[in-house]
Amino acid sequence: MQHYFAVLEPAASGALHITFPGLDGVGSFAERHTDIVQQASDALESALMVGRGLPLSIEEGARVPLNLAGYHNPLVVVIPFAAPPPKATGHAPARRRTRSRRSSRVPGLGGPTQAVLAWRSRGISGEFL
Repeated sequence: MQHYFAVLEPAASGALHITFPGLDGVGSFAERHTDIVQQASDALESALMVGRGLPLSIEEGARVPLNLAGYHNPLVVVIPFAAPPPKATGHAPARRRTRSRRSSRVPGLGGPTQAVLAWRSRGISGEFL
């Protein structure tokens, strides 16, 4: 499981618009805070299905997006995402060397299934889910 930064913006309808820094044209909407992780994961999976790559994950060195000037009341969130396995091609899979299993926890985030939120313009912070 990897963790990706996303930016939420309130939409006029009351929903939250979800976008990914470094992944232009990929996004989604969440009607409730409890839908954020699922909707964001669906958007990332859709990007993979059409051949788009993913932005850098936190584990790969992604940094918190700091230039949020183009957003209206942005909220930076961390989205846990496990890419689906590649489709079977009918060939035997290549053998890979296995590494010891490491924890998927990201330090300071309270676990991989929580979206950690920090309102930039309102000075409010909290966690959902």
